[in-house]
Amino acid sequence: MLDAPAPVILVALVFPVVLSIFTATRKDPLSFIPCVGRAGRFLSFLDAIYNFWDTEKTLKEGYKKASSVLFPSVCHNNETVLYKFGHGLFRLAELSKWHVIASSKQHLEEVANAPEEVLSFTHGINDALAMEYTMGENVLNNLYHVDIFRTRLTKGLGLLFDPVRDELVKGCNEAIPVTSEWTQMRVMEAVTTIICRSSNRIFVGAPLCRDPEYVKLNIQFALHITLAAHIIRLFPKFLKPLVVRFLTNVPQSIQKASAHLAPIIEERQRKIDAHGKDYPDKPNDLLSWLMDEAVGPERTARNLTLRMLITNFSAIHTTSVAFSNALFQLAARPEYIHPLREEIERVVSEEGWCKEALSRMVKLDSFLKESQRSRGISALSMMRKVLQDFTFSDGTRLPRGTYLGAVSVARQMDAKHYADPAEFRGFRFVDADAEDDDLHTEARNQMVATSTEYLVFGLGRHVCPGRFFAVLEMKCLLAHMILTYDMKIDKVPDPLWFGVAVIPDHKAETLAQMYSK
Repeated sequence: MLDAPAPVILVALVFPVVLSIFTATRKDPLSFIPCVGRAGRFLSFLDAIYNFWDTEKTLKEGYKKASSVLFPSVCHNNETVLYKFGHGLFRLAELSKWHVIASSKQHLEEVANAPEEVLSFTHGINDALAMEYTMGENVLNNLYHVDIFRTRLTKGLGLLFDPVRDELVKGCNEAIPVTSEWTQMRVMEAVTTIICRSSNRIFVGAPLCRDPEYVKLNIQFALHITLAAHIIRLFPKFLKPLVVRFLTNVPQSIQKASAHLAPIIEERQRKIDAHGKDYPDKPNDLLSWLMDEAVGPERTARNLTLRMLITNFSAIHTTSVAFSNALFQLAARPEYIHPLREEIERVVSEEGWCKEALSRMVKLDSFLKESQRSRGISALSMMRKVLQDFTFSDGTRLPRGTYLGAVSVARQMDAKHYADPAEFRGFRFVDADAEDDDLHTEARNQMVATSTEYLVFGLGRHVCPGRFFAVLEMKCLLAHMILTYDMKIDKVPDPLWFGVAVIPDHKAETLAQMYSK
């Protein structure tokens, strides 16, 4: 991070207070929606600071109140008036705004089905990551890499399975020694490195996927862009470009990534120019797919680098957090290791290692899904920004500019949706299949399936396009580890909260040793 000029630092300290004073006397367009905590501008600002470090508790309180008793909204002079909890909507204070939270099934379905030009996922993500300033407007306004994930990556998982597993095994064996002695393993550090390597085996191929500097760069970028977004939001719009330059590490990260990727991009482009897009021995990876689809300025090495960085950010961090949570659960509950190991050994003996084999490992799938249900990777899902005034079917109207999200973990821990929700039941979804012998039920209980009761991957038209790849990685890695190691830990470590994001304790360790048959 570069040394920031003193005026920039001064504005960073003063502007939030000035903003609070300026807006204190303005009419709050969301005052009809009940808030968790205090509604006054100054007091809500203090609540926002508290919420940043304990969002889970605040959202659980809001969800409990919002779903307790249903009070109909009242329309008066074309304005929705709602003064009581129990309607399925509530407000959460953030440093620079209010965030409206949807918690009822009806509200969630309406948010999921609303068109992009009304409730915008893209603008919601832009606010969360300040992408307009960190990654540029091209990445924000042209999401062609998302379509590539939905099509070429997801449909090609069968052909991509072998290189993914090969890199997972190599990375795992290097990060976690295969020894008969119990060895301490710092879980989040090891898992993030392994996932980064296996993901980039498909994104850019070997040997770059194993380059320690490139791996470290992509892991750190997630922290850099997240911190940058929080810093940028504290400043007025005219200062934001300067903030990115002087107060964040994002420009340096982009420059370092380009140094790794530009030579590869240029070499592939020379082959395209000489032999066409289908040149001999063309790599089957994300970078090739991006170069196939990119047009105009998107073909430059810098813009292709930006796509690779944002894809790594989306894939590595979320998958690593989810897998680390599951690994802690498994190490703390050794009674699950034997039945999982038995299932994996049986399926592999019949099918070998392939994508189809993973689909038959239903206990493994259930264990991972239960881990996500009980903790997840974020307390909120389905981030949206209201671009046009939006009215729910119950008459509640959200004005343009409102930020909207859906409560996820609290809803997934509701006894109305899951029996004994506070109890970790690793085979919960296998048991549900056995109780209802129906193909639709079986599909609904898979980890990749989404519903209003399971919001880890979102819902509706903007459901996570990379979830099939992420689940394949997690199942493949966990299956390999179960067949290779025994693991133990005294208890599941408490996570850390960073805004709405839940992060496993980076210092938490588990013990691992070689499994002896």
